Amino acid sequence: MMNLRDLERMVREAIPAKLDTFPKLREDSDPYHFRDWEGETILRYWFWNRKGDKKRSKRVFINEIEPLVRHCFSKGSIERSDYKLHCPKTKSDGPCGLAVMGRILEFLSIAKYDRHLRRFRFIIENNKSKID
Repeated sequence: MMNLRDLERMVREAIPAKLDTFPKLREDSDPYHFRDWEGETILRYWFWNRKGDKKRSKRVFINEIEPLVRHCFSKGSIERSDYKLHCPKTKSDGPCGLAVMGRILEFLSIAKYDRHLRRFRFIIENNKSKID
């Protein structure tokens, strides 16, 4: 059983020790890169602008991942509309936070990106008893 209350701790343990890049949703793009931690729950990442001459920096509020997973688990996937609804602080930095959050969930073997459906699908059994 996965305890979602441990999600923040699992993310902090994994990043950057085991995970420091996050592929964009478009396969032909350079990835997002871990920059640093701002406090305990804000992950800062960077990426090159389209011209490739300036670094852009954004934030993911790690404490928004658990409510996102909890609200979306029963339907089996996370879509952009879910991100907009459940991750207001991360979304305030732009839409790319969804990709970083989703790639973190992939690393933790919770979800996998489905390019065809353009959403992250949960890969752990769709059974409430598996998530606490």
